[in-house]
Amino acid sequence: MKKSYIVVLLVSLLTSGFCNAAAMLGPVAASNDRTLDTANSHASDEETLMARGKASATYSRKSWIRFDLSGQQYFTNAPAEFKITYVDSPSYAGRLSISVLEAGFVPSSTNILGVGWEESDINWNNAPGNTTSSPYVLNSADVNVLYTKWLTNNVNIAAGDVITVSIDTLSDYLQTNETVTVIMTSYDYAHGTRAYFASSENTNTVYSVPTLTPTRPEGTVVTIK
Repeated sequence: MKKSYIVVLLVSLLTSGFCNAAAMLGPVAASNDRTLDTANSHASDEETLMARGKASATYSRKSWIRFDLSGQQYFTNAPAEFKITYVDSPSYAGRLSISVLEAGFVPSSTNILGVGWEESDINWNNAPGNTTSSPYVLNSADVNVLYTKWLTNNVNIAAGDVITVSIDTLSDYLQTNETVTVIMTSYDYAHGTRAYFASSENTNTVYSVPTLTPTRPEGTVVTIK
C-alpha cells in the first residue's frame, strides 16, 4: 500500500509541474525592482515604487518588479498571488494597471534586457515589455494585464492598503530562469495619476515589500512578513 501512495504522490507532483528543490518557505520577496522614467534615471527613491502616466511621457513613471523562484518548492501549473502595499494615498484620479511579462519572453533586439534584468541596469529604453514612446502603454505582445483599478485622488485608499492580484496559472508567466516580472503603469491625461508603493528596499516594517506567493506542496509551512 505504501508503494501505491508514493506512485500517486509522484504522479500528482509531476502533473502539477512541481519544482523539487530546497524548501524556502512563504511568500517570495522581490529580488529586483525599480521605477523608471524617460530620462533613464531611477525615478524614485530606493524604498518607493511609483506609477504615473501623463500625456507627456516626460512626466511618466513605470515600475518593474522581478521575483526569483529558483531554489524553491512550488507548483508551476497552479495559481499564484502577487501583493504590493501602498505607502501613500494616490494623487489625482486615473487608472492603475498591473501587468506580467509572459512566459518565453525573448528580447526583440540586443538593446533590450532579458528576463534576468537587474535593477542597476534597467532603464526606460531597455526594459523588457516597455513601449518607450508611450507614457503608459506596454508591448501587448510581451505582457498580459491582470489588474486595473480607477484611483480617485486621496479617496478610499490609504497608506498600508494592499493590492492583491491573482495569477491563474503561474507557468503562463514563469521564465526559463524561474523568474516572474511584474510591471505597474498608470494613466490620467491631464494630471498624471501618482500611486506610491513599498519597494523591496523598504525599511518601514509597517509596509510589506512586494511578494509573489506560488502554490506550495501540501504541508509547506508559510511565514509572512
